[in-house]
Amino acid sequence: MDRFKNSSDSVSDPARSLATIDATSSATLNSTPKALFIGSGGDVSIRAIDDDEAVTLRNVPSGTILPVRAMQIDPARTTARDIVGLY
Repeated sequence: MDRFKNSSDSVSDPARSLATIDATSSATLNSTPKALFIGSGGDVSIRAIDDDEAVTLRNVPSGTILPVRAMQIDPARTTARDIVGLY
């Protein structure tokens, strides 16, 4: 039983859905996640929802949750893998 089923969902609430993000494709994400989970660490180049250009976060450790509303991941500058979108 989910006692929070009828509660509104905000960006700061826990994720209700997960989806694998293909960091090798430069396509814009289908929907904007609340955060990104980085399974295998490295550099992550992200264009956030309110930005015009991507910014590269260097040496992100494995197991990190990045609380960023990502629109796109730049595969040319991303070495991290096993990225999961938290929705």
